[in-house]
Amino acid sequence: VRSLTAEEFEDQNPTDLSEMLLRNVPSIHLNAAQNNPFQNDITYRGFLASPLLGSAIGLSVYLDGARFNEGFGDTVNWDLIPQSAISSIDLIPGSNPLFGLNTLGGALAVRTKSGFAFQGTEVEASGGSFGRWAVEAEHGGYRDQVDWYLTFNALNEDGWRIESPSEIRQLFGKLGWENDTTDLDLSYIFADNALTGNGVTPESLLARDREAVHTFPDDTENRMHFINLRASHWIGESLLVAGNAFYRDYERATLNGDAEVVCVDETTDSPIFSDPEGERPLHLGLCEGPAAPFFDAEGNPGLGELEGEVEGEDRTTRTETDTGGVSLQLTHEGKLFGHGNSATLGFSYDRSRTSFRQDEAETALLERGLSRGTQRTVPFETAVDIDTTQENWGFYVTDTVDITEQLALTFSGRYQMTDIEIRDQTGTEENTDLN
Repeated sequence: VRSLTAEEFEDQNPTDLSEMLLRNVPSIHLNAAQNNPFQNDITYRGFLASPLLGSAIGLSVYLDGARFNEGFGDTVNWDLIPQSAISSIDLIPGSNPLFGLNTLGGALAVRTKSGFAFQGTEVEASGGSFGRWAVEAEHGGYRDQVDWYLTFNALNEDGWRIESPSEIRQLFGKLGWENDTTDLDLSYIFADNALTGNGVTPESLLARDREAVHTFPDDTENRMHFINLRASHWIGESLLVAGNAFYRDYERATLNGDAEVVCVDETTDSPIFSDPEGERPLHLGLCEGPAAPFFDAEGNPGLGELEGEVEGEDRTTRTETDTGGVSLQLTHEGKLFGHGNSATLGFSYDRSRTSFRQDEAETALLERGLSRGTQRTVPFETAVDIDTTQENWGFYVTDTVDITEQLALTFSGRYQMTDIEIRDQTGTEENTDLN
């Protein structure tokens, strides 16, 4: 297990959580395909945690005991975790059944600060190139058995390429009560972020202008309300009862402008293919001369001359997800045949309901220097519109025996039941139930 502390975050001052993991944890790699520092893909020993819908997720993320992977696609949005609120992080390697679905490569357990451990007030401001400025403030304290903690982060930047601004707004608060045997914590996170990642740029374009982008815009807006209640109580000296209940309201909106270069027959203005079945578009390197050796989408031979044509398209998505869940576990600390032994029995349940919609529209192309942006010319048409629900029930058990002071043996197992329903809202697709 690799652990990171708040002091290490303070010393290194990374841009976000993914950068901190890259610097300090062996076998962690970052992929910046989304081209925004707050939207990195994390790969750990070949297993992925990503904010990109459709990625093959292989890592689980938990925040104060609540699962932080989104119910729709199991994605992980790093920009929704306030960095200043992090008390510690544990990266638990391996395919561990305790952490539920898709924990193939490991689990990331994030814990937040409390007023008992972090007291006083701190304000930090910074600025730099490309229009970046940031403000961070935190305050914590306690009185008798009650503690409180509050932090706020704000960041703006223009980005080092054109049309690439980002804006981060994060708020975290926690109120707690604690005595010798009982600990209660109620926490809340609000995040409202606007991120831009305008994709990769051809080398030929970068050779002429390092700040150019191939197409724009590529905008993502994330908004989240997250409430989490945790409780633990010692029964005697060896039995601990712990549990939590959480609710997360998450909204995501994206706008992506694309430009596609296709080869067409200038006489018919039809796309040209190498095969009569219309499955292989003609390679752009061959897009010159007569169209006769090639075919249109209906298998007819070309009539005129070949020419390249640039088409623009806007795609928007909107995701609205409500997730709620509870967990309860019993842990017994004692001896087994004279060896230290820790046994845990637990139950978890969570339910997510998601509305997802994707719209598309043809666009005109606008030039800004050597870069091209899109401007919608026709109304949007809905390509995908679904409602989906997912329910997860899990029962797990683990037992760790200390063979020696340096060697421990752990047994663990989980029984998981998952029910997924997908309902098409367009009337053109079949509905699906998965168990």
